[in-house]
Amino acid sequence: REEKKKTKKVRRNELGLQMLSRVLHQQVFKDAAFPAPYPACVQIARDHLQMHGLDPKQGSVLPDTGFTLPPLQGSNLDEHFHCIGLRSAQPWISLAKDLSSCELPPKPEHFDIQSGWTKYYYRPDGSSYSEHVDYPHHGGKAEEMLVFDVETMPPYHPYAIMACAASKNAWYSWISPWLLGETEETQHLIPLGEPGTGMQDALSRSEI
Repeated sequence: REEKKKTKKVRRNELGLQMLSRVLHQQVFKDAAFPAPYPACVQIARDHLQMHGLDPKQGSVLPDTGFTLPPLQGSNLDEHFHCIGLRSAQPWISLAKDLSSCELPPKPEHFDIQSGWTKYYYRPDGSSYSEHVDYPHHGGKAEEMLVFDVETMPPYHPYAIMACAASKNAWYSWISPWLLGETEETQHLIPLGEPGTGMQDALSRSEI
């Protein structure tokens, strides 16, 4: 008798599929109204289930569970997950929007052939110059966003041999010491930040 009493309270849709309990439904959907589906659509769904050998009536009956959910972050489920996504995407989405809306400095007229990173400073008066740097940085801090690409020589090894990067502040190039014959060691990673910050290592093409 107890089991039959619980079964009667279970909410089901037109196909016989068990739905959320009234307690959970009220919290998730609040006062949203859901008109009954067209009979023709219900029949299409039934035919589809039958075609795959699925019978909702054979499903187990779960307890009609109800408990207090965390408040929705918005007025409905769409707004809830949109708000969560926006928060999770920060600060990267703001940085990406900032980079996409800016104009990159003019590309250097020539690139220096030296191992490691080279930063290229653009000056509209013709006094542009370059200097060797340990990693891409501007204003004493590592660059927050870079448009970045590497080149490799798979027949020899999987490590990058050269790279080019651009930010809203400057252009950069990187060349492996191995490519310039300065060492026989092939395993050179590309530093993207100050040692000890977790950004000092990278990168093969597959990791970018």
